[in-house]
Amino acid sequence: FNDCCPSMSWSCIDYGGRKKALYYYARRFYAPVVVSASAQYQQERPQKKSIESITASVVNHSVLPMTGLLLCRVVGVNFEIIDEFKRPVSVGPGDVAKILLPQSFTAPKNPQNSFIHILLENGDDVIAENSFFFVPDKYFDFPAGDVEVKTKRLDELKWEIVLQSKNMVKDLCIDCDFDADLSDNYFDLLSDKPRSITIETDNPIDEIKDKITLVSVNSIFAKSG
Repeated sequence: FNDCCPSMSWSCIDYGGRKKALYYYARRFYAPVVVSASAQYQQERPQKKSIESITASVVNHSVLPMTGLLLCRVVGVNFEIIDEFKRPVSVGPGDVAKILLPQSFTAPKNPQNSFIHILLENGDDVIAENSFFFVPDKYFDFPAGDVEVKTKRLDELKWEIVLQSKNMVKDLCIDCDFDADLSDNYFDLLSDKPRSITIETDNPIDEIKDKITLVSVNSIFAKSG
């Protein structure tokens, strides 16, 4: 569970019980229902391969049957919808449903600045969410990670922060300069909808906004570029 901290490592909590990046990622990939997409490649020549097809998978780890609407969209980094596919799905307990996406999803015009946003919905509720990128991160044109932050005090030790962006943001980390328990962290902003996070502090804080820093893959690429 723990090793050197702070550092990039395999641990999910530190000596003081504070959650590290792996904790949040593990909670997602061990969720009762998971959606993902995988590509099947065609080798064109020794150093080049192209996407032949893309398959979406809905995994039901729970002991109950699950029904929902699978919504897959090819979107640009500014959330412009380029292509869309919908399919009702029903998955039994401990089972997987695989859905072949349309051929148009395999070859977007600008793969360096577009991605597939995968949603599994039940009415207004989002059951699971994920993304698929056509190229490795080092070749992707990440936009500026400008995130609007709004804060609201819920009680003496609890705050709500609402995050919203006009561009896709990958692996957004809320870095607090105080001990706190966050309802979620290290997540993607894959649409322009606001994302609400609850922060519970160990001690009362008068104002939280100037005591948190947002770090993301976008901001790292912006600094290195």
